[in-house]
Amino acid sequence: MVIAHTAVELVQIKKLLHAVRTSNYDQIRRICEKGLNGVINYNDPTDGETPLLVAVKRNDEIMIQFLLDLHAHPDITDFKRQTPLIHAAKRGFIEAVQTL
Repeated sequence: MVIAHTAVELVQIKKLLHAVRTSNYDQIRRICEKGLNGVINYNDPTDGETPLLVAVKRNDEIMIQFLLDLHAHPDITDFKRQTPLIHAAKRGFIEAVQTL
């Protein structure tokens, strides 16, 4: 688990999480390609969310696959030590479970 701490890390993870929530694929790709190495797998320091976890909670199948294609790691937990797969299963998101 990599928790964003520095100002640069915080800005990038916040922008990335916002881009996931608003389905801004271009911004997501740009941040992942030009931003901090591995930022797609950073945890938000306030709640431990990762971009993949946000997509799973929204049951956004296209976004989930997009993030996985950008090397989002499905085994990174939030602060409650739950993976995106656990969140998907708890919510009954069958397609997300299969994708993860």
